[in-house]
Amino acid sequence: MVDLNKSIADTLKTLANVEAQFPSYENKNFPLITINEISNISTYEIEHTEIASEIVFQIDVWDKADTLESVNALAAKVSALMHKNGFRRTLGRGFKDESSLMRNMMQFKIEVLNLKE
Repeated sequence: MVDLNKSIADTLKTLANVEAQFPSYENKNFPLITINEISNISTYEIEHTEIASEIVFQIDVWDKADTLESVNALAAKVSALMHKNGFRRTLGRGFKDESSLMRNMMQFKIEVLNLKE
């Protein structure tokens, strides 16, 4: 099984603060990006060894802004960077979250080879 959490976080840190989950509203530097692995499915095996996986991530952009413009602009940068790294965006939606923060929620999918074993 391939774990891409750290490499995605390191890549997105060039754009904003990145956290694995959104811990609390208070004392956070905004904008903030959160990443969450949704699924990691083995898609190809040879002799009972995983060779390829399909991985889906949810990446959210959060901000204290009054409008969606700032989160949508940062989300576009996130999407471009993820695309550059081989991911395909399968969902994107900007909205005002229940927390009163502006949020853009995206999902990305990638197929990766696991030839380390």
